[in-house]
Amino acid sequence: MPRDPAPQRQQLDRGVTDDVVTLGDPRLKAPTATIDAADAGDLLATLVTRLRELNGAGLAAPQIGVSVRAAIVEVRRTDVFPTGRRPA
Repeated sequence: MPRDPAPQRQQLDRGVTDDVVTLGDPRLKAPTATIDAADAGDLLATLVTRLRELNGAGLAAPQIGVSVRAAIVEVRRTDVFPTGRRPA
């Protein structure tokens, strides 16, 4: 029997914050819910946008106030790694 996606959508619709929670914040230890791939598109787009605004390397949904299991990592050229790769 398929489950009702409404609670999951409500979680995604609310809670996204402008503040980014970082290491040591107890909210990062709170339980998270799973997310269906069909419902993840907007959240992942938001994560990518925030990551790039912050010039970061990775960002998880709980860091922006959404308690679901989703994270992104982006590998790109930076001042530290101008080739986009770590030196050997």
